[in-house]
Amino acid sequence: MTDKSRFWRVANALYRRFRAANAQAISPGRIYQGLWIGLMLIVLLNGYAFGQAAFSMGSYKAARFCYGVAAFFGNGQAQNNLAGLYAQGLGGPRDDKHAAQLFQRAADNNIAQAKFNLSNFYEEGRGVPRDTNTAVRLPRSGGAANRCMLGWLTAALFVAVFPGNISQFIDGDAAFGLDTDAARALRLLFQPALVAVALWSTGAWSAWRTRR
Repeated sequence: MTDKSRFWRVANALYRRFRAANAQAISPGRIYQGLWIGLMLIVLLNGYAFGQAAFSMGSYKAARFCYGVAAFFGNGQAQNNLAGLYAQGLGGPRDDKHAAQLFQRAADNNIAQAKFNLSNFYEEGRGVPRDTNTAVRLPRSGGAANRCMLGWLTAALFVAVFPGNISQFIDGDAAFGLDTDAARALRLLFQPALVAVALWSTGAWSAWRTRR
């Protein structure tokens, strides 16, 4: 047998062993969990950038959607830009009331342009009762501390890993010291509570209910 043939036989054997080891180590549930988390991170981290790209191409409906994803998780710039789309009726019906609410959320995130836009709304009485005092005060106001984004992101992480945890419980996979079915079931029972705590402790849930 030549050295070249021996090399390819050894390489092929190592490749087969590597595939077999990884097939055992990575269950379908873990692959699904990884893909789900990756998809959520792409949307969360790039929603504002996707919205800007869609707006620059004149795809206002797509811009509304992308800005909406970023705005939901507390991106102040996205909230301001989305409000502008509603105020101008781009990508959908014009809605001054909703635009004013979004401008308010962006202003709470200390976005100066949103304060200016909301000030104009109060001065003109668009979507809000006319109030010249508020219109004068807004551009000089400081932004309120906003922990809502942290709360939503934390809750989203707990939700994203939930399908993988269900798969581990069904398949009986041990992970992070959870070596028994009872321990894995207990984790599943507590996970919704963790989502609730993340939203409650940061004020994200109450803020969302207030803005509805």
